[in-house]
Amino acid sequence: MPTSTPNRWLIILCAMAFLLGGLLGVGLTLLVRPAATTSRPAAAAPITSPSAGLVIPASCRQAVDKAQQASSTAEDALQALRRLDTARLQRLLDQLQDAQHELDTLAQQCRDQTGTPTR
Repeated sequence: MPTSTPNRWLIILCAMAFLLGGLLGVGLTLLVRPAATTSRPAAAAPITSPSAGLVIPASCRQAVDKAQQASSTAEDALQALRRLDTARLQRLLDQLQDAQHELDTLAQQCRDQTGTPTR
């Protein structure tokens, strides 16, 4: 049984790294890709920069906010892992999974509203 504990922690650590990487990847992709100005209707309350002619749909802003929240949650999860607080770590991992689904939805809405093609 002594070998099962390190394996469990390795799996948890790998899962956290995978989730964090996915969240940060989507967040950074949204930040790097320019929002194309198209004739498609933008989401409610878009940010408009008159000098640049840039319109950022609300779903894009929400996706970036969600990615930042997920990053903070991942940092909390790493601290819980360091303290071996498995109950808190499980709750935080569940939150990260929920955030991943929300972020995927928001990212797709952002792509649809900006005309950015899906890979």
